[in-house]
Amino acid sequence: MASYDDDDELYDLRPFLTLRDTSFTIFTSNATNDDNIVFMGLYLTGQIRDVNPTPEPGSLALLGLAGLGLARRLSARIAT
Repeated sequence: MASYDDDDELYDLRPFLTLRDTSFTIFTSNATNDDNIVFMGLYLTGQIRDVNPTPEPGSLALLGLAGLGLARRLSARIAT
């Protein structure tokens, strides 16, 4: 039975990708019509770097309400 190590059509995509790429597309063709593609498997590994978390809308709403409450309290103190 053939194994992954015996495959002669392994490709390395590293030369075609650059740092900060977020997607890529693979186009295939069979120019000689002598090959049948029954299955194409894609095994990817990578590292995630520079993740900047985005606050959830609920957190932003809570922060906005707190700011409004502080502003109201401050304006009430100034008015007296």
